[in-house]
Amino acid sequence: MVKLIKRGKRLGLVAMASFLAVALVVSACAPARALAGSQEKVVKVGWDGILTGPLADTGVSATNGLKDCARFINERGGINGVEIIVDWEDTRAEIPRTITVHKRLKERGMLMEVNIILGTVEANMRSILRDEIPMLMVTGHSDLTLAKDDQGLRWVFTLFPSYRAEGWAPAAWLKENWTEERPPRAGAMLYDHISALEGGEGFKIACKELGIEFVGTEIVPWMGAIDTTTEWLRLAAKKPDMVFVGDCGATLVTNIKTAKRLEIMERGIKLVHVEHCFDDALHVVGKDAEGWYVFRPFPSATADADLRGMKIMLEKAEEYRGWEPEKVEGSYIPGWIAMTVMEEAFRLAIEKVGYDNLSGRAVRDGLASIKGFDCEGLMPPITLSDKHPYACERIRLYQIREGKFSLVSDKWYPYPIMLDVD
Repeated sequence: MVKLIKRGKRLGLVAMASFLAVALVVSACAPARALAGSQEKVVKVGWDGILTGPLADTGVSATNGLKDCARFINERGGINGVEIIVDWEDTRAEIPRTITVHKRLKERGMLMEVNIILGTVEANMRSILRDEIPMLMVTGHSDLTLAKDDQGLRWVFTLFPSYRAEGWAPAAWLKENWTEERPPRAGAMLYDHISALEGGEGFKIACKELGIEFVGTEIVPWMGAIDTTTEWLRLAAKKPDMVFVGDCGATLVTNIKTAKRLEIMERGIKLVHVEHCFDDALHVVGKDAEGWYVFRPFPSATADADLRGMKIMLEKAEEYRGWEPEKVEGSYIPGWIAMTVMEEAFRLAIEKVGYDNLSGRAVRDGLASIKGFDCEGLMPPITLSDKHPYACERIRLYQIREGKFSLVSDKWYPYPIMLDVD
């Protein structure tokens, strides 16, 4: 009898464990809006965060901007009473992790996903199309991310056209300011990542079209680049007038410090970067970045503090984190902008189908129907569609002076359309 009782207890425990396991699975798969309770309305954004690893400087900054903007939106009443929840996991910018994270966030009910790493989005394109969860990239497109589904719809939208298009503005700026009789000479320093390689390809095309002599490219690791002396010396020996630099995170820090130690600029070589991640490295390298040029589609917290949206952002960064403008400078800004774009997409989706009928498809249609959206002056009015799946069409030049971004001129350089978006 005792044995039977003990056996029954064991069977009961097994049954209870099975019940709990099923309950956990069911709750994980529940719609995002149901997670906060029946009385609250919420929508969930899945954030492929980069909080550790070689790109963490950029990832943490973007995460803070994204979350702070969501908090600000919710404090003002959300999207007509619907709260935004940012559900995130750390991917370290690694493709295997990102594939797993996408699946987890999907199971937890995300209606939109946001990412800043081109390579990981490319790897997830099949899942994005299959799962019908729209993706907003804080960066730019490649040929792969422009893929359409069987109905001819796009599921990936970006804040600027493409990484390849980034290369045009530095080449155009070099050419228009050139005064010598010989043609200008230019080279590229890139880390071994698809985003930088795309940018370098666009820069080479621009040099060829503008009559600039391209002297070559040096490739350094995107992870674990602790010394780039050889690459800098090899490139400097070819006597370029300008070097196009494409990298982020730890490798960018190494490149800036190595260029300073080798006195690359003292050789008459202009150093030009094209990404907002330079801002994040600036907090680390300090005076070693003095004199660098940076093209950016996003405003500066120090140089553009008078913008309406920047005033709001700086006020909230000080309230939420106690940060001064210099601390806000970085990927925090496009992270904040991306959340305002997602808020507008959700608003349009709810307006069209109603909260109870929200789906990934409805939110995608919301993204693809944004017209003339004004994110408080942080970017020119934004329009997104299947034929125009990117927000920004132009870029400006800044220079690091006394540790801050200084606007070189009011001129905006257009992004050329270097990918097929038909």
